Amino acid sequence: MINELSIITKILTIAFSLVVILIFAALVVPEKYLAERLLPGGCATITTDSYLPTHPPILKDLEGYKLYSRNCSPCHGVYNKIIGPALGQVAGRRDSLWITQWIQDNELLRSKDQIAQELYLEYNETQCLKNDFSKTDMSDLMTFLYEQNKVSK
Repeated sequence: MINELSIITKILTIAFSLVVILIFAALVVPEKYLAERLLPGGCATITTDSYLPTHPPILKDLEGYKLYSRNCSPCHGVYNKIIGPALGQVAGRRDSLWITQWIQDNELLRSKDQIAQELYLEYNETQCLKNDFSKTDMSDLMTFLYEQNKVSK
């Protein structure tokens, strides 16, 4: 009986110590620091966009945001690079035709566009997946990118 109590006491002591360590870590270590270091490549599943108070809000109420969230956010943050570049201000750097061509078939665009080739090389020859969006979906996505660019300035 005494031996069992000793084991239970040790287990409870270890559990309590782990809880204290986790609480300390949550209070002391910033989330952005953890996100950038826990997952390679800038964290493909954790985005720190919502934790950065210096950035304008993300326009989550637009239909295009839903498409971005499902199809683009695994590789592109709104304000942070993940696997590919951040997209919050892409509409300020490229016109809608270029963005549309990149989304629909970036391999074809790279064959004739120097900027597309440079982006491909800059991001370790990571190819953006082809997307067969409907015209409505593409319009919604472009609206999101252009409206997000306006609030990002």
